[in-house]
Amino acid sequence: MNILHITDLHLDEFEGENEFLRKGFYEEYIDRLFSTIDYKLALYKIDFLIVTGDFINIGKTENYNFVEEILKYLSKKFSIDKKNICLSIGNHDYKWKELTEVDIHKEKDLKIPFKEFRNKFNSDHIVDLDYVYLTKLAENYFFLSIDSSWRSEGGAPGNLRTAEEDQIISTIKKYLDKDSHLLIGCHFPIISFENNFLAGEEIDWHENHIWIKANSLRDRIKRIETKNTIWFHGDVHASDQKIIEHEIFVMTSKFGGKPGTSEQKRQAVILSINENNVLKATCSYVFPTHGQHPSLGDWNCSDFKELRTFKPIKINEKVNSNELISYNTEVENEILRLIKDKGLYKFGRFHVSDEYISLGWVEINKLMTDKELLNRIADKCYEIITAQITNPNENTLFLGIEIIGGKLASQLSVRFNVKNSIIPVRKKSEHYSEFEFSHTTAFKLISAVQNIVIFIDLISSGNTIKELVEEVYSKNNNVNVHVISIISNDIEGKLISIPNTKSYNTFCAKLKIPIIKHNEMPDEDFLKPNIQYN
Repeated sequence: MNILHITDLHLDEFEGENEFLRKGFYEEYIDRLFSTIDYKLALYKIDFLIVTGDFINIGKTENYNFVEEILKYLSKKFSIDKKNICLSIGNHDYKWKELTEVDIHKEKDLKIPFKEFRNKFNSDHIVDLDYVYLTKLAENYFFLSIDSSWRSEGGAPGNLRTAEEDQIISTIKKYLDKDSHLLIGCHFPIISFENNFLAGEEIDWHENHIWIKANSLRDRIKRIETKNTIWFHGDVHASDQKIIEHEIFVMTSKFGGKPGTSEQKRQAVILSINENNVLKATCSYVFPTHGQHPSLGDWNCSDFKELRTFKPIKINEKVNSNELISYNTEVENEILRLIKDKGLYKFGRFHVSDEYISLGWVEINKLMTDKELLNRIADKCYEIITAQITNPNENTLFLGIEIIGGKLASQLSVRFNVKNSIIPVRKKSEHYSEFEFSHTTAFKLISAVQNIVIFIDLISSGNTIKELVEEVYSKNNNVNVHVISIISNDIEGKLISIPNTKSYNTFCAKLKIPIIKHNEMPDEDFLKPNIQYN
């Protein structure tokens, strides 16, 4: 089976001149896509078209008639049966600004125009509720459309109630089995992708664009055995496709909208599902100039490729190893490159504990001003935590050590909707007062949780993190502790595992930072300390 995925048409001015899907250009735009796919990929046919929301721009429901015209032309051009056109609602597809508060009755009324538009295509639904519908496309192929804006506040991802979540799960279990292919259309991404580069530029980006409140729904769906479970997403206008264990996630950049200064490409993605695997081809609309002209440009399609695959992490898989390795080689290489290019490695006298002095140091605060690196590390932390802790909730606490650990703890706490706190362990440094350290809220929370994830910037001698873990266990000896560091010192006798922890991961294990004892150094009159943390 071959699936064409597009999203975010954002039709605003059909009769205007500055839009890719305008009246005078949309047929040509689609013809070019068809010709490129036909020439490059030589597909026999496209079986299903999945469109994941934002058909119109900012609630302009009067444009649905024009979107219907565009989709009918797409259907005709690619010879896709109308019943195999699968649609999911986006936050632009109804007048959510008229909802001054969560009002389900008014929300239902505001979404009627979309529902009427949707039913002009795929209308033969096995189950059709306000927030979800299920349809059978072919033998063993099902499409589940979930309204990720249900009970939205201010156009952000919505909030399903437990009974509604239960209904979705029971629907899947009733009609699907282990030989079924479950295709899920869901406008807001249910996981965070590496290519969410805008996250560093917008306050509360993940809260506004990632369906964090549906974590338990995703966890329950992935436990249902199917041949394939494939999530299709839009909204963030970026592209990525990957496999995590047996789940497939497809995020495609926008298909329409007006040209602008943004570098985000117009895209379409094709998934080809066969007996053994799932392959993808990405088609991007390329402009011959630096700007985005509404008429100039053409489609360029890649060959079919395998999706990136992420293997599950096993708890303590590195504890018995003789070597600590980085969680992700690409991220490690990027860390080393940035340290070298920006000159962030310093030699000197750095007091890191009462016992040890470090002769080297990394200006990690400057390193983590690179927004792309920070976002990539945050996304990888999300993967690690998801693999280590089943459904993190109010029984989980994220602890950030110092500024960078605090940044990661706060970002990840938003994604998982759990508590977080920052611990200033270098309590006598210029950054913290004794009062601030002794009154940190973290120590009040430790006794009431089952799981703690500690984020630390750099493990040099290992004393700081070991002492902190010991203090955690002194307050709660039943807690499960996980540690994630950005950099771990690559010296002889390095910390392979941290005592009493369930897991320990780092993103860079190849940087050497010499450590010696205080009594092995000359007096401070000869060499003054650069930084004194003890």
